[in-house]
Amino acid sequence: GRYWPSVFYVFGSVGLVWCMFWFLLAADSPSKHPRIHPDERAYIESCIESEQESGEPVPVPWRAIATSVPQWAIIVAHFCNNWGFYTLLTCLPTFMEDALGFKLVDNGLYSALPYLVYGILIPIIGRFADYLRENYFSTTAVRKSFTVVGMVFPAFFLVLVGYAQSSTLAVVYLILAVSTVSPANSGFNINHLDIAPRFAGVLMGISNMIATVPGIICPLIANAMTEIPHDLNPELKEESARSLWRNVFFLSAEVYIFGAIIFAVFGSGSPQWWADGAASPPSCEDSASIQVKKREALEGRTQWGRAQSVTPLLYPTDDEPDI
Repeated sequence: GRYWPSVFYVFGSVGLVWCMFWFLLAADSPSKHPRIHPDERAYIESCIESEQESGEPVPVPWRAIATSVPQWAIIVAHFCNNWGFYTLLTCLPTFMEDALGFKLVDNGLYSALPYLVYGILIPIIGRFADYLRENYFSTTAVRKSFTVVGMVFPAFFLVLVGYAQSSTLAVVYLILAVSTVSPANSGFNINHLDIAPRFAGVLMGISNMIATVPGIICPLIANAMTEIPHDLNPELKEESARSLWRNVFFLSAEVYIFGAIIFAVFGSGSPQWWADGAASPPSCEDSASIQVKKREALEGRTQWGRAQSVTPLLYPTDDEPDI
């Protein structure tokens, strides 16, 4: 037990080092960054329209954001995804000790393994999602399908964890339950850039704030659902723990499915009418102007080339702006 403080010292120090690099290397915008390459700055600014075009900051359309159905679809999906993610992140070591009988040393290794696989898959699946958007499907179709896959599959494997007949099989299912969340990072988790690239930071801040709530309540709920009587026969303790944890995983699976359904129905990959800071929905004439700009953006794709093909994808041919 005397070595536990070192864990917090080490990771706290790493956070401080990262913070120093952040203050040295970060800037308010690409145009204000002292060391950014001109090509990179042009690429970023072409992908995400900023206030530099007008020279003045654009007011955040708070009312439009608060009543935006696609934004609320993101919030619900983010909340539901984090419910399952935080349940495993905070409770996995306890489950492995109580229900699977792993000791402390083995527990740390097996608890980290699912997240190692998850981290490896994220960039691979992200590139695959971009490939599909470039060549085959609309942004909306990709965002919805990847979100559904990234929430339905984890729900399925969490249910299997509850019925695993061996510790080895349970670990395999846990690895799959965590790693199959990775497609969702190419779904709802980046969808803010699709519906309003100029206000993506604001949208992410709102959804991430609400989606952090499961990190607070999930450990409390899991603890209440898995409390084992102290006078229980030790021989029955592990089986009882598995039965109780099964209910925790079922609850997380249900939340996953709910989030997938909401995003599949109400999610969107199209720019919203307020994406440029408009105070009210555009008229028919303004809608026609939007279509002209969209065609111009698509025509510009050949000038930028394949390496910078993200720009027209903000306005893909089959994703009409939501009016």
